[in-house]
Amino acid sequence: MDAVAKLSRRAHSLWAKAAPDEEEAWLPLFIHASDAARTMARLWDGWLSKSARSLFARRCGGNEELARKCLVFLAGAHDIGKATPIFQAKPCGRSNDGELLSLSWRPEKAGLYIDPTLSSARRPTHPIAGQVLVDRYLETVFAWPFEPADALGSIVGAHHGNVPERRRVGEAFDDTRAMGNTPDASGQAWRSVQSELLDYALSMARVTAADALALKTFSWDVPTESVACGLVIMADWIASNQDLFPLIPSLSSGGARAGAPAAWDDAALEMRAEHAWRSLCLSPSWGGEQPKASDEWFRTRFGLPDGADPRSIQRAAMEIAEQMEEPSLLVIEAPMGEGKTEAALAAAEIMGARFGCGGVCVALPTMATTDAMFGRVHRWLERMPTHDPTSIYLAHGKARLNEEYQGIVRFSRMRHIPSSTCLTAEDSPAGDGLVIVSDWMQGRKKGMLANFVVCTIDQVLMGALEMRHLAMRHLALASKVVVIDECHAYDSYMQQYLQRVLEWLGAWGCPVILLSATLPPHVRDDLVAAYRNGREARRVPLASSADGASLLASLPRGGRSRAARAREKRLASAAPVSSVHTGDDSYPLLTIASASRVEQRACSPSSRETVVDVALLSDDIEELTSLLERELGDGGVAGVVCDTVTRAQAVYRAVKERFGVDEVVLTHARFMDLDRMENESRLRSMLGPDATRANGRRPKRLIVVGTQVLEQSLDIDFDLLVTDVAPVDLLLQRLGRVHRHARGSGECDRPARLRHAQCFIRGVERAGEEGPAFATGITRVYDAASLMETLALMHLCDRAAAAEISLPGDIARLVHTAYSPKVAAMIPLSWQLRYEEACAQRQRMIEDKKLRAEIYLLPSAKQLIRDGKTLTSLFARAIEDGSKDRLNEDVGQRAVRDTQETVEVLLVRREGAGVSLLPWIGDERSGVARGEELPTMYEPDWPLAFVLAQCAVRLPLSLCRPQQLDQLIEELEDGCERWVAAWQEVPVLAGRLVLALDERDDEPGAFEATLLDQRLRYTREEGLSTAHR
Repeated sequence: MDAVAKLSRRAHSLWAKAAPDEEEAWLPLFIHASDAARTMARLWDGWLSKSARSLFARRCGGNEELARKCLVFLAGAHDIGKATPIFQAKPCGRSNDGELLSLSWRPEKAGLYIDPTLSSARRPTHPIAGQVLVDRYLETVFAWPFEPADALGSIVGAHHGNVPERRRVGEAFDDTRAMGNTPDASGQAWRSVQSELLDYALSMARVTAADALALKTFSWDVPTESVACGLVIMADWIASNQDLFPLIPSLSSGGARAGAPAAWDDAALEMRAEHAWRSLCLSPSWGGEQPKASDEWFRTRFGLPDGADPRSIQRAAMEIAEQMEEPSLLVIEAPMGEGKTEAALAAAEIMGARFGCGGVCVALPTMATTDAMFGRVHRWLERMPTHDPTSIYLAHGKARLNEEYQGIVRFSRMRHIPSSTCLTAEDSPAGDGLVIVSDWMQGRKKGMLANFVVCTIDQVLMGALEMRHLAMRHLALASKVVVIDECHAYDSYMQQYLQRVLEWLGAWGCPVILLSATLPPHVRDDLVAAYRNGREARRVPLASSADGASLLASLPRGGRSRAARAREKRLASAAPVSSVHTGDDSYPLLTIASASRVEQRACSPSSRETVVDVALLSDDIEELTSLLERELGDGGVAGVVCDTVTRAQAVYRAVKERFGVDEVVLTHARFMDLDRMENESRLRSMLGPDATRANGRRPKRLIVVGTQVLEQSLDIDFDLLVTDVAPVDLLLQRLGRVHRHARGSGECDRPARLRHAQCFIRGVERAGEEGPAFATGITRVYDAASLMETLALMHLCDRAAAAEISLPGDIARLVHTAYSPKVAAMIPLSWQLRYEEACAQRQRMIEDKKLRAEIYLLPSAKQLIRDGKTLTSLFARAIEDGSKDRLNEDVGQRAVRDTQETVEVLLVRREGAGVSLLPWIGDERSGVARGEELPTMYEPDWPLAFVLAQCAVRLPLSLCRPQQLDQLIEELEDGCERWVAAWQEVPVLAGRLVLALDERDDEPGAFEATLLDQRLRYTREEGLSTAHR
């Protein structure tokens, strides 16, 4: 008999969704349950990766079909909490005159009593009510013990992105009036209809009595539950999309109509779901055939010329990936410019195919490095043969401004790319490496679900953060190979989140690749241990029976016994560790970590050896300019790296005065986006590997002054380097920019006196007997103890000292020593007192960072599994609807970075009563004139809005102190309200703050404004600064 036909009039009467106004449209609860369940079935069959299906099957005795049934049931039951008096009593909208609308008359007419006072009640929410009902149903109908019942019930309870607090769940159990669980006939009627709808969810999932008995004997751990919850949320969001699953006409009075619940049967609901799925057109899971790695395959993937062979580190990474027996962690340590990115992508492709992953996520430290990586990943995907379009997503706060990404967005929308989910196999494009942006998988919560993601590191670290809709991020990460670049670049605060997310990735069985040029051994060991903690947590005995029936006989009726749990703990903690370690200073180095062993493999470097002469330089700017004048007498390119923007701007002014504006370039993070991108593009063009004196692109003489952006995102080459003092690993990154590219035999294309690499270190104000004193501002960025260790390691303990550093030969030795107890023995005796004080201060800072990281840090996956916890125990803090301290995406990004909150503004020029772009800002290609006037009474057109959105810059930290942040924002809002009111419907401008600048009469090109009594100044040459008088 048709399952819908079996439903009672009462079950048909319950509403799930309604039009928010007087439109007569609604959606019965049973139809929404059907939409979600049938969507879940299609997600499993046509979208979910093999690795994710295996994750669920592992918790169902290895039976994928049983896992599928369980998830379809959960999707069908996800809104069962709406089958309660408290939800059915809720207002469903407002009439045109403001009167609250209600659909409670429907269930009341069908014989379900609703206490009218419940219409204003807030608790329990329907997800918590649903958790209670699922728990109770499984316990009473199928005699499930509470623990396995709540493992599934908690997935329903968390499907709105909030993990319920156990106390609230207990209150819902006790609230018989709101839940419809009173002992009278009214309660009996509610309990009957609730069981009826849960029976309907079981029937849609085709769960038999034997299946239900088998499922109760299996244990769903928290990492698996969280991914399942993410999948239920995804099914719910798709089923709630009214473009795909429209509401049906309402009946305010009796009579039959096509949209009436009685007109729907299983066939109609199946047709409705199929039409929605074909319209959705999700790209299927990536998982292709495992490639046969070879030199030719590598050349083809990365567009290398004939005869170009993979480097040692790249070949080793491919071989390791091919030989992996289980998902593992691969750490690649190699010098700058060695090809780590290509090694990682090649290994990721092999590992992804080998272990059935649905895609790859590549995470980097900054937006600039992420944008640069996006193009490389895009080209790699275009060369990859595939039978279906591949979805990609760029995840950072300014992805809308990335032209390459937005080009893919426009192309995808114009073509409306089909996939095998909505075309037959013969119609589907094959082998063309087609890369698209899925229209549905856009936005902060859904974008990470794309097959391939290039993102800033915070997007991955938020997988270990207690925040709303965490399960969606877990679903996205658990299906992918995760690649994390520059894993050394994160401080002790961020390392807590990195270690925890690695543990969760290990628990899901995700392959992970970490990349670094200068990774301290203790950091590597901590990251390896974290991943292995997660992998070891999976080492629990699983049933081999296909249907779980054999477990019914072998397990006690109450689920896992204490003895069984104790045995699981012993197995998880007794994973043997087999290590094959190389010499302490081996470099390049690959580390492979699985649940059972850790191995290391040394490789020979392929890049040439560069010896750099290093010496101290006074912090006096006059001495710096004299040095540059002397060393660049015959030409050459010098880089001056400063630790702060203020220091960089001061150096720029002095050097510009000596050399002239044409021979000096300044770049740092306090330029508007457009100006910064133009600066970096110019530097890549002039100083990249293809720019030479012979082709006229490399300038005869140039001085580049900048901050840490010079060490992170630019593949550029200096003849001479001057740098502020920094921790040794970061200093080595900077040294990698001097003589980075070969310039003729014996560097003959460089000026004669610069053919031997030189680096001068400044930022030391005094190098006295008691220890160095560092320049103001530097110790706000880097701790004094680490800076003292740098000088001691490089034997630069006095002004006359000098050293030779061999790259890459000395990298491992210096980094390993710097982060080991050996470094203390290298500190001069006369520095000991100051050094010990600095070490104590550093340790206090580290401990403080770790403590602050714990506030929102997700619990250990291993501990949750060992303790048999459910999703209800996931967050140490309760995160519920309406909670003031609930973390959202914006707050989450700051929470994992431990950065001071800053304010970003759009800079414009004030002209009379209006505003315009700054004089040099425009875009000839899109018809935006330089300095174009901005409309304030209506929306700017898209090209103008797009240019304006790229005029963003962050205000200095001195203006963004926490105690004055509200005052700052209020002053900005008051100042720009009359201009931005008409822009709020433009996506790239909505909610943006604008700072209007006035041009100085006595200095054309200099623009100033006052905020909080502080004078700000912006010029094209220097960027944003505090005005100097």
